[in-house]
Amino acid sequence: MTSEIGDAGEKYRDKIRDEDDLDVSWQDLYDIVNGKPVYRSVPVKSNPNITFGSDTYGNGGSGSGNGGGRGDSGWTVLDRSDILGVEKNWGIKFTKRGKKEKVTLEFLVGKRGYQENQDETLKAMLERQIATGEYDKKGFHIDVQEDDVRYNTVEEKANPEESAHFIIVRDVSGSMSTTEELSYKAALYIAIGLQEMYKDKVTRVYVRHEDSAEEVSEEDFFKTGPGGGTAFGPAYRTVLAMLEGTEYTTKLNYPRKIDHEAEDVYVLHISDGGNWGEQDTSEAVDALGKILPKVTRFMYMQIGNESNFANTMRGITNEKLKVITTDNEPSIENVKKAVTALFN
Repeated sequence: MTSEIGDAGEKYRDKIRDEDDLDVSWQDLYDIVNGKPVYRSVPVKSNPNITFGSDTYGNGGSGSGNGGGRGDSGWTVLDRSDILGVEKNWGIKFTKRGKKEKVTLEFLVGKRGYQENQDETLKAMLERQIATGEYDKKGFHIDVQEDDVRYNTVEEKANPEESAHFIIVRDVSGSMSTTEELSYKAALYIAIGLQEMYKDKVTRVYVRHEDSAEEVSEEDFFKTGPGGGTAFGPAYRTVLAMLEGTEYTTKLNYPRKIDHEAEDVYVLHISDGGNWGEQDTSEAVDALGKILPKVTRFMYMQIGNESNFANTMRGITNEKLKVITTDNEPSIENVKKAVTALFN
């Protein structure tokens, strides 16, 4: 960022943050996650242009210049460095061996191989001389025989790489219309952090739910607005199906089977807690009980405190379960606070 805006960056940084530089529409979030420029207007005079990610569309101009399709006035964007500063404080942990593997060559020593190991050969010679009494008679001397020769032999060794799945489950029911901004921003923080810090080590998985649930692409996840009723049971059963390799609803080309025994699995559910009632709560808790032994961590973030589902979750004693509630305040500071609390 600093290299692109020069000294003007320090001048406007505080002002941009005061105006909440995460104030973007949900239609733009997918572009942000994928490193494309996303712009919004900031009410300051002569605001410099700042781009997020690769500037494939060109900078917005201050008049009728080459605005790149997003508008033709002064624009600025999400402060990526600020997000990554928060992410460093809560990075995920890899506790399992990892499913992805790389092969390394390990050099061993044997009687037959590819190249003589002179140190091991001399060691074998000396051991022979000592055992036969030759060393006592003649002292150390070079007398390499065929049986003394040792070689470097090469063995392929598979070393598991750190890998994990991170499943983000988001409530998109009608009641989320008043909390969707915070919901999107929290999910965005997580997605950007995973992409920037772990690259291909962490597979991001997206599930949205109303009174039904389905796996969706990253693009659909960040472009779907609220609507419909609410049920948590279908969402949790979808996650469980991924872990067990059973059938579930997906908008992708194929259902996934997550090898939870080989790699870490993190789950985050974001909701306002307004599920339908006792039966659905019971079904959700039952599914959660089967999920928890299979995952590294399950996090539940409830926006607002009008529902008692957070209390139900807190009644479950399991060190893998993290439950937080957050005010419905979509400011950057509240987003930071909520995301950090999830991983503490």
